[in-house]
Amino acid sequence: MNELRLLPAVFDDAAEAARWYDEEGYPGLGDRFLADFYSYVAHVQRHGRSYMKVYKDFRRVLLRPFPYALYYRYHHKLIVVSLVFHTSRNAEHIEKNAYEKRENWRRRIAIILVSRQVSSKLAVSNRTSII
Repeated sequence: MNELRLLPAVFDDAAEAARWYDEEGYPGLGDRFLADFYSYVAHVQRHGRSYMKVYKDFRRVLLRPFPYALYYRYHHKLIVVSLVFHTSRNAEHIEKNAYEKRENWRRRIAIILVSRQVSSKLAVSNRTSII
């Protein structure tokens, strides 16, 4: 089974949708949305390659019965869930947002890798200065 990561914005978007369903729908509908959301996330982890690519390397699964879609992509053996969008939104907006979040994700990885390299160099220099 592939390892799966959700970008922080995905949690925010899902929570916002659940809050809307509780306020505009009926009490408990937001909880049902979140239960379905996490069910689809688990399904993507097991069967993610069964969904076709819809934009570049992004794949999409519809969160039925809700009008939301989950967008994700593979990064080597890692599945990265990048977006949760209402399906009535403009497709250009989805593409732009997906691209921006992908670039932000790449920048975060680069920062983490650089900080790890700096930390390991500092650790080596500290060990050599003690001796």
